[in-house]
Amino acid sequence: MSQMRPASSRDNMRAVAIAMYGVLLLAYAVNAADRQLFALLGHDVRQEYGFSLADTGLLSTIFTLGLAVAGLPTGYLLARFSRKTVLMLGIGIFSTGTALTVLSIGFSDMLMYLAATGIGEAMQLTVMIAIAANYFVRYRAAAIGSMNVFFGIGAFSGPVLGGILLSNYSSWRVPMIVFGMTGLLMIVVIALTVRPWFSETRRAADARTDLIGASTLLNRNTAILTVLSVIGGLVLFGFTGMYPTFLREAMHYPPQAAGVVAGFYGVGALASIGGGGLG
Repeated sequence: MSQMRPASSRDNMRAVAIAMYGVLLLAYAVNAADRQLFALLGHDVRQEYGFSLADTGLLSTIFTLGLAVAGLPTGYLLARFSRKTVLMLGIGIFSTGTALTVLSIGFSDMLMYLAATGIGEAMQLTVMIAIAANYFVRYRAAAIGSMNVFFGIGAFSGPVLGGILLSNYSSWRVPMIVFGMTGLLMIVVIALTVRPWFSETRRAADARTDLIGASTLLNRNTAILTVLSVIGGLVLFGFTGMYPTFLREAMHYPPQAAGVVAGFYGVGALASIGGGGLG
């Protein structure tokens, strides 16, 4: 019996850890749903404010600039604060930026709010990867792959739910407020359920060191992957940022139908755990 207790305790702790990671994944799905929302609403925003098509495209994709600039500041914060704190701060910035968009008086302040959502998303994503890689050391590929699965769930459900809300309330502001408030609610859930022994684990430091990797950041593989990321980002976000507007304005889809079609972009991400396993 004495030998079974430690195993039972480890099993219970593992189950609790998976449940806490599930909470974080749910918050990430809310993030993904939120990210896809403005592109669906771009047509309605354009009509109300009189923005050009180019301006609407910039508003739909400006969050990527926030993603780009937030990496180093997030590292600075992680060196001084707990992962859980930085994670909740990122969700707060993302969700607040979404909610404040409805108060925009013009292009400039709306651009600022939407750029802030990218900053918050980068913070959340960085911490999520750190937690997954450090706690699930033996299964880190699957753990990180599961993030993409929940991204896919959010990317599919966001436009669908956004289209339903837009159709029912005939106001683009309602979906933005609902999704922004949902993100803020997730901060409360994380604060109450996620424990430091899970979020602050440093197991990756004890894992076997791979001695065949590059010794410097400036190397051929990193350069190639960076270029591929730039090309992939240009294609992906250019498409997802404007495709819903094309469906609404050129194809004359109603909001709900446009949301369903645009949301199918997220279905492909459901295969990410398998892809992570292959990796």
